[in-house]
Amino acid sequence: MRTQRFSRQMGLGLAAIAVLVGSAPGGEVGAIAGGVYGIALGVGEEPLVGAGVGLFSGDTLLDVVVTDAGGEYFFDALPAGEYGVYVFANGFESQADVVQVFAGEASFRYFELGSLSACPECPFQNVTEDRGLIDYIAGSGDGHGPGAVFTDLTGDGYPDLYLMRAADKSAAGAANQLYVNVRGPGGRRHFVRAPHDAGAGDTGNATGAVAADYDNDGDLDLYVNNFDQPNALLQNQLAQTGRLRFIDVTAGTDPTPGVDDDQFGVGIAFFEGVPLDNSLTAAWADVDRDGLLDLYVGNHNGYSGGPVEGPFSVPGRRDVLYHNNGNGTFTDITMSAGAPGYISEAGKFTTAEQRFSSTNAVVFADFNNDRWPDLLVTNKIGGPTDRDMLYINRGAAADGRWRGFATVTYALSPPFGFASGAAMGVDVADMDNDGDLDIYITDFSGPFGTPGQNDLWVNQLSQTGALGFALSEDLPAIFSWGTQLQDFNNDGLTDIHVATAGTNRDYFYLNTGTDFAEVGVLAGVAQVRYSRGDLSADFNRDGWLDLFVVNLSENPALYRNDLAGAFPDNHYLTLELTGDPDAPEPYYSSRDAIGARAQVTADLNGDGFLTEGETQTREVVSGNSNAASTSSLALEFGLGLGDVSLVEIDWPSGRQSHYNLAADQTIAIHETLGINGDLDGDGCVTLGDLAILLSNFGQPGGPADGDLDANGDVDLSDLSIMLSVFGRICP
Repeated sequence: MRTQRFSRQMGLGLAAIAVLVGSAPGGEVGAIAGGVYGIALGVGEEPLVGAGVGLFSGDTLLDVVVTDAGGEYFFDALPAGEYGVYVFANGFESQADVVQVFAGEASFRYFELGSLSACPECPFQNVTEDRGLIDYIAGSGDGHGPGAVFTDLTGDGYPDLYLMRAADKSAAGAANQLYVNVRGPGGRRHFVRAPHDAGAGDTGNATGAVAADYDNDGDLDLYVNNFDQPNALLQNQLAQTGRLRFIDVTAGTDPTPGVDDDQFGVGIAFFEGVPLDNSLTAAWADVDRDGLLDLYVGNHNGYSGGPVEGPFSVPGRRDVLYHNNGNGTFTDITMSAGAPGYISEAGKFTTAEQRFSSTNAVVFADFNNDRWPDLLVTNKIGGPTDRDMLYINRGAAADGRWRGFATVTYALSPPFGFASGAAMGVDVADMDNDGDLDIYITDFSGPFGTPGQNDLWVNQLSQTGALGFALSEDLPAIFSWGTQLQDFNNDGLTDIHVATAGTNRDYFYLNTGTDFAEVGVLAGVAQVRYSRGDLSADFNRDGWLDLFVVNLSENPALYRNDLAGAFPDNHYLTLELTGDPDAPEPYYSSRDAIGARAQVTADLNGDGFLTEGETQTREVVSGNSNAASTSSLALEFGLGLGDVSLVEIDWPSGRQSHYNLAADQTIAIHETLGINGDLDGDGCVTLGDLAILLSNFGQPGGPADGDLDANGDVDLSDLSIMLSVFGRICP
């Protein structure tokens, strides 16, 4: 049976499932009609949607099902006998209940609130309240958001959280909030709200934010999307002052201050006199590989139905590509770069059905393996001419001048970008370990308003030598928003988590290597909420990626990943990359290494051989999922049963690095200096490196002197970093 197979893949025996599954308040089991039996669940008078029901005969699990929109599930006719029934929802469980089924009827059993208990054996534990986040309730400047930021803003290696438009139970909305990841009693990590939100408490109509080191000073800055209001660029002062604090530098990004033109910096752009201020999504990338991060902003309020005005009675609004000029200013180069967010097959942005489109999510990634960041824009007009747009980076001309993007959506075979009528979220990963990046797009509805399921576009580049995508519809999650493609059980295969809206539960697809097993209920992440942003990071740095789901107008869900107990033999490797913007080869890398690609090869199945399908590919990305969101910028790899790995890094500059690294560690790698701590360049961190650091201890210095945390001084923090990798990275 499929459920039994799924449970084995999760590393859970049938006996363990009896512990995992449980009850929600107020349920009953009984005869429904005509010899067909079912279960109805509710809280008070309200049906409990998306709850799970486990049906056992003795110790044998017969089925695990999920209640429908009426809070019900109908089983096929059951033979007379005694059955165990478990009911579970939202991380709670009940005790086993025995239902004696007779011919034509069944006994009834009511589940009382007092029978509920937490689900201590769930592979993902909801620790939202326990880790200090229960006071946050998400708001959004537009109902399609919000996103969030879940990455290291303080420079200590632990991911922090930047959250949008926090609202309490009595207020409609308030400022954005910054929660810092700190060490608590017993060494446990938890989140504490920064005093005054460290200056990042923007009060605009925020829909999300993306983080990157746009000024190459060694700390991550924040770009905040606001709906119907100017966006905000918040510069992190950590590198300058040693103290976490953000200042709003938006006004200073205008490249032509005092000039009457259409250039106003990253706060707002104009097109044909229309303000482009319905920003929902954004992403950072160095599109011309000059070492300076550029910014793409997706605007949501396009329209369909006519050439002039749409249902919101406003002109259509294009997206914006801002070029980083390197002096704190940004120039709108959207049209000259050829990436307005939508263009018809005839090369027009206005058709009989639409003018531009309505962008929900964007992502930069190298889809054709030429080292230049390409751009995917998901659109949601849903009309007959609408498409998700794939722009291929044309690279540099012979004279070094960047040539912009080429639209390839309509040229791909088989056809691409037509399946998502209301695309909400996107992520990219090498799902099949073949060396090219695949695309997963979530969909709120299909073309022309029909209920839509999510789409996995499998890149055919490695198989055919030409860029093309095959559409797989084997992942039937529907009405979805954010998504994360990560290896959550560290077996070397990329899994999928999906945040879903309304009366639908969230999904979790485990990659088996041959198909995907939907195990959201068994994993403990099948919440039924108005889920929006979906993010991942290893918040406690134990090597197992955790999840953070933003729920609109509700508390979020922080899920701690405890799959180590189910997969005790699986290993991991985490890479924290730092680029060198001052070292061309022949191009440049940004300081935060966005766009860098790492390939990691390990003996995933433990057979003693390295074979096809055991090389993983990941890129450093800022901007994916739903709305504007940034997950961890560290690259996390599951190594399966492999205890060593071969690592190859392609830097945006064109430089390559190669390492042979042991498993189960987090390694910081600098583009030109190598692994943090390898000061003498011999590939190891040994006494020679320690001697260099100690000779400069207590003095100002750079990375070559032992300043491994890039704060300008060689101090205890640097010594701690060196000792953490001492003797462990030699081939």
